[in-house]
Amino acid sequence: MNEPRSLLDVAPVMPVISVRDASDASVAVPIARALTAAGLPLVQVAIDSPGSLQAIELIATEAPEVIV
Repeated sequence: MNEPRSLLDVAPVMPVISVRDASDASVAVPIARALTAAGLPLVQVAIDSPGSLQAIELIATEAPEVIV
C-alpha cells in the first residue's frame, strides 16, 4: 500500500468533534472509536473550548487506532 499523500487519501470525510468544556473531554474517546468503527478513521477536534486539547490527548492515548 502506498503512503497517503493527504489525509483525504485516508478517508474522504473528516468528522469534527466539538467539546464544550473539560468535563466533556472524555466523551470524545467513545465518539472517535465509534466513527472509526463506522469506517471513518479520521476525526478532527475543534479547538473552540478549554476541553479541546484534553480531548485530543485522550483520543491519541486511549484510541491509537484513530487519526486525530
